[in-house]
Amino acid sequence: MTRLPCSVRNPLSLPPPFVVIEGIDNVRTIGTFARSPSVNIKPALIYRGGDPMKITERGKNQLRELGITTVIDLRSDRDPDLVLGIKDVQWVSVPQEEKSAEDPLKTTEKLRGYETDPLQAFVAAYTGVLKGAGPVFELFFAHLRDKPTEPVLVQCSAGKNRTGIAIALLLMILGVNDEDIIDDYALSSIGLQAALPMLVAKFQNRSQAYRENHKGLMNFLSAKAETMRATLAVVREQFGGAENYLTTHTSLGITDIENIRRNLLTS
Repeated sequence: MTRLPCSVRNPLSLPPPFVVIEGIDNVRTIGTFARSPSVNIKPALIYRGGDPMKITERGKNQLRELGITTVIDLRSDRDPDLVLGIKDVQWVSVPQEEKSAEDPLKTTEKLRGYETDPLQAFVAAYTGVLKGAGPVFELFFAHLRDKPTEPVLVQCSAGKNRTGIAIALLLMILGVNDEDIIDDYALSSIGLQAALPMLVAKFQNRSQAYRENHKGLMNFLSAKAETMRATLAVVREQFGGAENYLTTHTSLGITDIENIRRNLLTS
């Protein structure tokens, strides 16, 4: 197994696959999976995490030590004026949609769904992401196809929703066992633990709706195994599986997917 640089081993004693990039929450890599011994993914190539805008100077050095030269932002509503500003690191995203003001009534309704039936709320939200985020996911998969030796950090706001779906799609086409994919997603509950008070405050400062429905907000910020288990079923039942999803919702073809497998898997 490739050893990580000392400065990026987790000081909070979180187990692998967590690593530290100071200022970015919920950072970890993918590599080995207990229930998938025949799936050998090249280590230290794919990293996942949350919003990088609070990265510190030490974090920038840690990013460079990991060899990461590309950060792929899976969000479609990021402020287009934001600049990551890390020398020799490219921050890639799709053209950003104009951000409209948050509708308090819709937010209240959304949180009520997460309060009363969080699983169904996540299924609806993640199904919507899968339907609309193909061009965003394509950025990630195109990197894996075209730059297989260049480590990449894929991220969204917390590193669990769009990032969790993108990583799940990848692990599915690589042949990783469902339970390993589910466990990998649920690790965000650990990875976001320290950041949770800040995330709660961020949302509560955004609108009164978040202040009035703490339970709904906490469920929204969760990463439970049952959520990913249901999402894998959605990918198969509504989109024909991960491979079919990628060939119908992105410009990737079967040959591209085969190349990604060849690039990432070892015998």
